[in-house]
Amino acid sequence: MVYNIRRNISTFHKSADIQGGISMKTRLLSVLLAGTLLFSGVGELAVSAQAVEAQSPAPSVQVAENQPAVQEQTATDAQSISIYPNQLWMRAGEQTQLTASILPDDCEETVSWSGNDSSVCSVSEDGTVTALNNGTAEITAQAGSVSATCTVQVGLTAPTLSSIVIDDEQHASLSWDPVPDCDGYRVSRRASESDEWQDMETLTGTNWTDMTMTAVTGWQYGVRAYKLRNSQTDDEETLWSDYVCAEVPVVEQQPELDIPARPAAPVLVGAEALSSGGIRISWNAVSGASGYRVYRKNGSKWDLLRVIKSPSATSYIDASAEPATTYTYTVRAFSRGGKKILLSDYDAVGVSATAVTISVPHLEDISSSAYDRLTVTWTEVRKAEGYVLYRRTSPTDSWTKLTTITSGTTDSYTDTTVTCGQTYYYTLSAYCTVGDKKIYSSYDEAGISGKALPAAPALKSAVSASATSITLTWGTVSGASGYRMYRRTSTSEAWTCIGDLTGSTRDNYTNTGLKTGQRYYYTVAAFCKLSDGTIVKGPYNTTGISAVPTAKPYGNVYATYSTQYKSSQVNRTTNLNIACKTINGTILKPGETFSFNGTLGVRTPEKGYKPATIFTGSSGTAQEVGGGICQVASTMFNTALLANSTIVERYPHSQKVNYCPVGRDAGIYYGSKNFQFKNNTNYNIKIKSWISDGTLTVQLLTTEQVKPPSVSLSVSKSGNTYTLKRTVNGKVNYTTKSTY
Repeated sequence: MVYNIRRNISTFHKSADIQGGISMKTRLLSVLLAGTLLFSGVGELAVSAQAVEAQSPAPSVQVAENQPAVQEQTATDAQSISIYPNQLWMRAGEQTQLTASILPDDCEETVSWSGNDSSVCSVSEDGTVTALNNGTAEITAQAGSVSATCTVQVGLTAPTLSSIVIDDEQHASLSWDPVPDCDGYRVSRRASESDEWQDMETLTGTNWTDMTMTAVTGWQYGVRAYKLRNSQTDDEETLWSDYVCAEVPVVEQQPELDIPARPAAPVLVGAEALSSGGIRISWNAVSGASGYRVYRKNGSKWDLLRVIKSPSATSYIDASAEPATTYTYTVRAFSRGGKKILLSDYDAVGVSATAVTISVPHLEDISSSAYDRLTVTWTEVRKAEGYVLYRRTSPTDSWTKLTTITSGTTDSYTDTTVTCGQTYYYTLSAYCTVGDKKIYSSYDEAGISGKALPAAPALKSAVSASATSITLTWGTVSGASGYRMYRRTSTSEAWTCIGDLTGSTRDNYTNTGLKTGQRYYYTVAAFCKLSDGTIVKGPYNTTGISAVPTAKPYGNVYATYSTQYKSSQVNRTTNLNIACKTINGTILKPGETFSFNGTLGVRTPEKGYKPATIFTGSSGTAQEVGGGICQVASTMFNTALLANSTIVERYPHSQKVNYCPVGRDAGIYYGSKNFQFKNNTNYNIKIKSWISDGTLTVQLLTTEQVKPPSVSLSVSKSGNTYTLKRTVNGKVNYTTKSTY
């Protein structure tokens, strides 16, 4: 059995047990990265261990006298990952930030995000989910070999009605199939499609009976499902499905009357064809009537057209009358007596009218899909054979015929003869043929107006470019002269313009000088510059896209160099470890200089430094606090040489060292000898330094995938003097001498 000793021990406590039944009480020395334990001093050591199968030589436990403990560093892989939240309910167009948590805390793995259905939702590099269309998708966060998923549900399925039953008391009972994963349902009611829904009851079951109204009233019912995303049902976060509607037909009852009375026959006033379409039938009100029945015929048979339940009604408009068709109408009054409906007599001759006009088209909308076109839409007119479209450029101008549309089922037209930035007005007349003559409807005199504008750019992505910058990309727009960028830091804020880019092919912009960790929202509008210099700006995506500027990981090894040390020299190893830890993580911006003594400062016992050997003169040695850390400076010197960094200051030792090639060492002594090098790249450089298993390593890391130019190092000897030269692209760019 092998014990893997945890390598992140930073302090020793007075009592501890090693898992697996080992208890230790001895002199404390050190815990080395390879798993070897060395002890010195009297006390107890708190150590945790895990028993594993021995697939390689097991680390040993050694005891040495009067030696201090040393802690060393290692990198850690991801062991587990979790996503919060792990389930999302969203509306199309919404955005939500997912958070991935990786264990252990010192793990250096980066998180990558992906989704399995881009038609439902998308996910950005920082875990921002954008809901696109109804459906279900999974978002995966990956760190090394471990991953976690979040289920994203966009939208909510509407219920399906299974039955509508009218009981003996004329109450309507509704039943519907359950909707998976919803929290409940809401039943609403309205008298007709033109009325607003009235909320009746919120429930979790799948059936409901309207005890307040009867089928005699002919109500329309709607049921929709909901999913809570907060604690309250009616807050703005609640997710609602569409309505499923149920039409309950009118059921006429026959309430008892104390004195049955048959109403008199209504006196017909007349029938009138309306210019807007349809025919109005008029009559005189009948005393004691509960309502009226309107009949129509276009031949010999009367057909019931409408039941009107108002006793005061004196007219009705037949909107279903066909153009150029003659209809005859009559009316009967009715009242309720006993258990039956009492109907009056009726005028058997009736009143007649011919619908010779066609309805005025209703202008619905006008929109610009590009800088050179406007699309007008309208409501299709029944029985229309076509339409005549008119245009003008001022509300005071006369209408000018633009085109004739020869299809009655057409409900839109795109005008491609417009000028960007010019306002145009449109109106429409429908027509049909009566006999051999075309009949034209009137038209909306005010019309509908719009302006041709460049289309809204399709926003593609917003991603962190650095700790203080975000890059925004979008799709180019036909006819655009340039693009205007907008930004905000909250969805409740107004958009603020942050600049213009000229050129129709510009499709990206990097916003710099941002605050690390702050979420920024962006949108883009295209603009056209007219010949007179006028700028015409198009619409933009009002939701926008967002990103958070975050520091990129320093994952690229720009240059690296290692030297060897003897772990048995405990004090010296301690000093190497402290120096590496102090330097580790230092960031050098372009043009900045690293100072070895400036970073470490005076080496004192209070900082943990121990007495170790230093050189004195050409052959002597002495014990001094912090001794041995010249090896860290020498290793860094060689890394800087390989990185083609600018060497600002370097001193040789007074004697040769055995841990790096002769002439390539760097001696340091606080107050007199220093080592310095300058970051001469265009990138931030992170210094990583550590010791492990007798090896000391110094690396220069970058966030970008770049490498230094090829470097050649040569050392020549003349007597006791060694000359080091660094050559790049055939030219010597650094020379230094060492005399031992």
